[in-house]
Amino acid sequence: MLCGVPELLSLLVRYLHVQLKFEDDLRITMMYSGEGEEVALLEELYPRGNVEDWMLRIEDVMKESIRQIIKRSLDNYEQVSAAKWKK
Repeated sequence: MLCGVPELLSLLVRYLHVQLKFEDDLRITMMYSGEGEEVALLEELYPRGNVEDWMLRIEDVMKESIRQIIKRSLDNYEQVSAAKWKK
């Protein structure tokens, strides 16, 4: 098996188990990983129009939300001492 493929497969399985939080008004505000990690979406969405369209929009917002979290983490990595983030 190619190097890294098991990790990619594991990531894909976790990605497929993402759940969304729908508010009472059907607004989508959060996503939850298969492990129960909660991530607020950068943009709150309403499922309107064609299913294919809003599902693609949700996917884009989910990816961008994760990108921004990773970017902030990398920006903060050098500023925070290792003793603090290892706790």
